[in-house]
Parts: sequence; C-alpha cells; structure tokens
Amino acid sequence: MAYFFDLETELPDAPFVDGFDVEIIEFALGYDVDVDIAMVMSVMLVPGASYLDGELEDVFDLRFGIRERDLRHQWKVSAPDYTRECADRCIPKEHRKAVTAHLCQALGVLTKHSGAKHLTMETFYSNLPDKALRKYQEICSFVGGCGFELKDEFRDPDSGKNYWSLSRFD
Repeated sequence: MAYFFDLETELPDAPFVDGFDVEIIEFALGYDVDVDIAMVMSVMLVPGASYLDGELEDVFDLRFGIRERDLRHQWKVSAPDYTRECADRCIPKEHRKAVTAHLCQALGVLTKHSGAKHLTMETFYSNLPDKALRKYQEICSFVGGCGFELKDEFRDPDSGKNYWSLSRFD
C-alpha cells in the first residue's frame, strides 16, 4: 500500500444523515492512489445505540472510527475500524494531536445540528492507561464548550471499558 497522510482541513457545514439516522461528519486522513482508496475519519452520533438507551430520550452514542472509502465508487465504504492498529497505520504519531483537534471540530458541527440532548461515549479497548484516555477527556472538554455538561464518567469493573455521559444544558 502506497498510503500517504494528507489531513483534509475543510469540514462540511452540516452532517450527513444515513438511512439509520446516524449523523456523520467525515474528513480524509490520507490516500492510497495506487488503489484509489481514501482513509477517512467518521465522527458519528448514533441514535439508540447508547448504554443509556431506554433510560433517556434523545440520547446518541458518540463514535469515531477510520473507514476505507473507494474513490471510484463513493458509496463503497468499509465499516468503521476502531482499532489501535488502524490508527497507527493511518495517522502518524506526529499528527495525532491535529487529528484529535479536527475530530473535535467535527463534533462542533455535529452538536450544532443535532437534536441530541444526551451523548454517551465508551472506549473500544478495556483497561486503557491514563495516557490513552486523554483524547476522550479532550473530547469531553470540547463538547462542554458546545453546550454539554459531563454528567458521569466511570470504568466498568467487569468489562474494564470506560464510559462517559454528557447532557445538554439549556
């Protein structure tokens, strides 16, 4: 693969809403021109997929993952990959902070246009060290500036996964 990192700096003004009512902002991370593939970061608000679903109304699960998009057929896109291996392959270490900042900007667009009153987020991996949790803390802090307040943060003792719950303050 002749992949090269090339972070897209322009974001759409509003999210794309797919057939499952998932609100999505995507931006390119890089390209493999030999096989006409773009690697994109998908920042998503997923309705009804939260650990608080059924307990609260208008709750969305915040997810972000890397997808492979076929440049010849824009509709052809992989499922989100949440793994460390994919992030290591697609985002050089020296650009991780810039990607996190851009991810937060995408969240700004999403929260501005979404009817979400509550957001949840969880880690893909269990028992992450504090260093690995920093991006989640940065995301919570940013979303706080978008009108959401952190309501709960915990690590499940059984699964080892971390969870966050944020609610819009009005």
